[in-house]
Amino acid sequence: MKKQEMQQQKIGFINYTVAHPHMRAALDTALAAVRAGGAGSSIVIVTGPTGVGKTTLARKLRQNLQADYQDIIDENPEQIPILYGNAVAAQGASFSWKDFYSRLLKRSGEPLVERKLDIDHQQELFSDIPLARYRGNETADVLRQSVEICMRERKVRCLIIDEAHHILMVNDPKKLEFQFEAIKSLAIQTGAVIVLVGTYRLLDIRDQSGQLVRRSEIVHLPRYDVNTPSDVAKFKTALLELLEKIPVAHKLNGEKDAKHFYVKTGGEIGILKDWLVRAVDRFYQAGAKKFDLDFVDQYALDNKALRRIILEALEGEEKLRDIDEKDLEALLMGDVPRATVAASKRGRSVGRVGERKPVRDPVGGAYA
Repeated sequence: MKKQEMQQQKIGFINYTVAHPHMRAALDTALAAVRAGGAGSSIVIVTGPTGVGKTTLARKLRQNLQADYQDIIDENPEQIPILYGNAVAAQGASFSWKDFYSRLLKRSGEPLVERKLDIDHQQELFSDIPLARYRGNETADVLRQSVEICMRERKVRCLIIDEAHHILMVNDPKKLEFQFEAIKSLAIQTGAVIVLVGTYRLLDIRDQSGQLVRRSEIVHLPRYDVNTPSDVAKFKTALLELLEKIPVAHKLNGEKDAKHFYVKTGGEIGILKDWLVRAVDRFYQAGAKKFDLDFVDQYALDNKALRRIILEALEGEEKLRDIDEKDLEALLMGDVPRATVAASKRGRSVGRVGERKPVRDPVGGAYA
């Protein structure tokens, strides 16, 4: 096989996405929330574990929403109904809003991003004043105002922020509330629905701002749970579809080795896809003879890494677990001590001495 042909086949497999049930359900829910146009929810949080396919969902969300407004875009090319950006991880101690706003402005085609200034209207009368006098105004606040103006002028209906959990990277936990408030203010000032796509860390919103919770809707993209027989069947179906699309002659048996593939991915389709892509890439590079389970296993994540990913998934799922209505009733009726309420607001867990903490007990599943 020619090198160019192999490269095309590899790229085709990399770009292939399996439309599995959890992805379809989460995408439909997110689309419905955004299309509601801020009817009660101006912020949509799309969350799930690492490697579950959140970025794929974000791209599909963008494509579907872009199609909704294609006629408007064709008639008014200057409008950007759907704006898509990434929240880049902080290089220093805290997330950089200045960098975030700069990137958004550049994505929207805004000119002279590095020369945005906050000059009073009166000063426009004095055009002979050197511009250098105002260079110090190139701050996050000035760029934020430019983003707000840009989004209003370009009639942005929805801003999708991928890797949004990076916004919560702060050197002081007390600053978390300010991060969430900045997002809320951007939604209010622009009238756009903001979609935050990221890990379960985004659920910290519940501990920071009741007002923001009221304006938010949470969309969960879960992994496939071995304790749910229907999930096991759905994972196997997605596995078989991906194995069928591998551009290499192989003897991988999705039926026989489904449990192995599940354990080595934690039930997360994104991890499964990345694993198979790595194996295909190495197969072409090495000119290997056999693409079997022994070969593929060389490029799986190591067990310690998978353990960390699975633990984070379980912790996130526990965060999503709702409380009983009786707990709300006890809180409203004053049956919960004030000290407990205050500690809970500060994010501290309060319990009785010797009382067992609720955890997910190991149980048998379809692969047990």
